[in-house]
Amino acid sequence: MKNNNKRAFTLAEMLITMCIVGVLAVIVLPVLNNVFPNQEKMMFKKAYYLTEKVVSELVNDEDLYPEIENDQQKPYLGNTVEVTYKGNKYSGDTKFCELFAARVNTASDIDCSSHSFSNNSVASSYTFKTSDGIVWDLPISSFSSETSPAVIQIDVNGDKLPNCTSTTLSVKPGGTLSAQPSVGVGAGAYTGSQQYQQGYQTQSTSTRYNVQGTTSTTGSSSSSTSSCSEPDRFYISVYQDGRILVEGAKEQEYLYDTKVSD
Repeated sequence: MKNNNKRAFTLAEMLITMCIVGVLAVIVLPVLNNVFPNQEKMMFKKAYYLTEKVVSELVNDEDLYPEIENDQQKPYLGNTVEVTYKGNKYSGDTKFCELFAARVNTASDIDCSSHSFSNNSVASSYTFKTSDGIVWDLPISSFSSETSPAVIQIDVNGDKLPNCTSTTLSVKPGGTLSAQPSVGVGAGAYTGSQQYQQGYQTQSTSTRYNVQGTTSTTGSSSSSTSSCSEPDRFYISVYQDGRILVEGAKEQEYLYDTKVSD
């Protein structure tokens, strides 16, 4: 007679198999993460290094930002006197924006006027889009302050979701911070009425704009907390002397491959 009894896996064998699978997962997953890096992180770093390169070229070009001739003028990017570049004239608050745009490979029209990004919404207006799909909103600024930077806002994947940021900034129309940051790079670097990190509480004596497009009016307070754990929108601070800093936790984590505690 045929023996129809079929041998099944024992509990011990199943446990051993699960342990082996678990060990393999621990070994393989980090390798896969290196093979397939975080797309948003990669594009943010690309945008940051492009910003660093272009700003360095601009601030060190004496034809575009010549040395000041008197104490009434501001140095470096604060020198908004008219210059000519490739047959076009640039001056005033839009000088930086227009010269920056002239140095990159844009894939859209250039609009150097005030814009704002709204969380969870596609950016309907922006300065320009580059050929790699990154949407840029450049500051309209005279760079008159040595310590308060102008802010470049970027969306690294354009119209794709999630269209959000993990860092909340209070930004005036045109891309200037409404609170003064410290010079150092680090979590909580902003001082005064504006706390820079995951949420903020502000008491203001004038209208303040934040990057989500809402405002807090005279004498009122507002608070905001972001729940965006994998953002695609980031902020780069540009100072008068050409320094480029990132002071948000997620921006630092992505740029320096270091987890910054809140």
